[in-house]
Amino acid sequence: ARQLLHLLNVGISFWWNDEGETDYFTYFYWNIAQVQALRATNSSPTATHRRFFSLNRAFTPGLARLGGAVWTGDIDPSWEDLRRTPGLMLNYALAGAPYVACDIGGYSGETQAELLTRWMQVGVFMPIMRVHSWLWARPHWPWLFEDTAATAMREALELRYRLIPYHYSLAHGMFDR
Repeated sequence: ARQLLHLLNVGISFWWNDEGETDYFTYFYWNIAQVQALRATNSSPTATHRRFFSLNRAFTPGLARLGGAVWTGDIDPSWEDLRRTPGLMLNYALAGAPYVACDIGGYSGETQAELLTRWMQVGVFMPIMRVHSWLWARPHWPWLFEDTAATAMREALELRYRLIPYHYSLAHGMFDR
């Protein structure tokens, strides 16, 4: 935890744990060390009392209790992966990981305007709306697609912002119980 303090002191506000999770214990202790580092900074007299949040490629039991979330891993920009994603995310929630994200639009490869639009519309209702792709794909920014798709994506994002109090209430309820 001491080795992470300087990162928190320069403004890191959450952790993105990707790759390197060789086994349960290594991965579990990454999150524990990150929580302990944050608690150490929160205990100083000038602390801003930040909440812990980490986004993780792999799932470990109890991760949500710490403030951690998981994403489903790299998925393809395909209608099949879009079809499977909601059920996969529900399975994570049933296993004890209610904060789940996916790579909206698909990670590896080029997505199409209609596919990305539909994925954004589904993503509005996901616990974490995470749009992500690899470096070699066209970024999944609405304005890079035709006007019809961009408008539909913007409307989906506007709905997501209106639902933020709902998502926060659910998250607080999970934390509080």
